[in-house]
Amino acid sequence: TEQTQHQTDGASDPEALVRQMGLHLGQLGYQHGDRLGVAVTGRVDQAGGWHAVNSETLSEFTGYPLANSIRDLIGPASVINDAAAATLAEHRLGSGRGHRNFAYVTVSTGVGGGLILNGQLHRSPNGLAGHLGFTSGAGVPRLCGSGRVGTVESIASGWAIADAARAFGHP
Repeated sequence: TEQTQHQTDGASDPEALVRQMGLHLGQLGYQHGDRLGVAVTGRVDQAGGWHAVNSETLSEFTGYPLANSIRDLIGPASVINDAAAATLAEHRLGSGRGHRNFAYVTVSTGVGGGLILNGQLHRSPNGLAGHLGFTSGAGVPRLCGSGRVGTVESIASGWAIADAARAFGHP
């Protein structure tokens, strides 16, 4: 399997990120019209709008027309959040295979997730269905990368775990 990799420049504007995707796909032999699925960090609403949710990962933008931009600059594609894509993969190929209802949780820079209900990926209009990171609770005064206070992400994300390690003297 061929692959290409490039670190995301979180300060880039969304259109530059889409152009970078196109360059990578070209290196892999993608041609306009080939089947394509795109999974991105952040929130992807049902209209295909892309919303940055963690300022430590992506610069702040909201509602960028990702699905339309990819269609115009690269070709037709399905567009989804990366945690929702991982949920689908686990349901079809991994530990969720054969289950009609399934929950997936991922801990990386944030805390994301997805839900399979009645054999289908559950999607919400705002693109946050199954996303656990912004669940909040009492007694958690820490600020999340999204700007919220007291979220799961503020104490359990990759960033939060790294901060806690540094607080205990680990590099």
